[in-house]
Amino acid sequence: MLLILTPFYGILMARRMRRFWPGAEELTGADRVAVARAARRGESIGDARLAPAVIEYSDGLRAAYEQARPHRWVIWVVVAAALIAAVVDCFTSPIRSAVVSWLFVAFLAVELWWWPKEQARLVANAERAAESARQLSQ
Repeated sequence: MLLILTPFYGILMARRMRRFWPGAEELTGADRVAVARAARRGESIGDARLAPAVIEYSDGLRAAYEQARPHRWVIWVVVAAALIAAVVDCFTSPIRSAVVSWLFVAFLAVELWWWPKEQARLVANAERAAESARQLSQ
């Protein structure tokens, strides 16, 4: 399953990033990594040449975050379905299947608890890095 889903997820993320950060194509791989690292950590890029890229990356990250916001209800539907499946598996499936179902519910619960905080932290860091980049480019 991992071998099947990983390429599709990679393609999906590459297309999404291309839409939200079109200027990335003009940068080298090392520059893209430096920009993304600085923005995600909330650090100054330290290179005036890359300051506009940090600002654009930050704007793209914010736009992606805002665009995904209305679709957050989907994860609740997935959690409900996984919870129902886990309960049903307790009565109808072998113990191994039930354990896997409950592990899936646990992973989704962690996702519900951790990911929104992580997204907010990433966006705040990117905004801090963009502000630093604006000061550097003046």
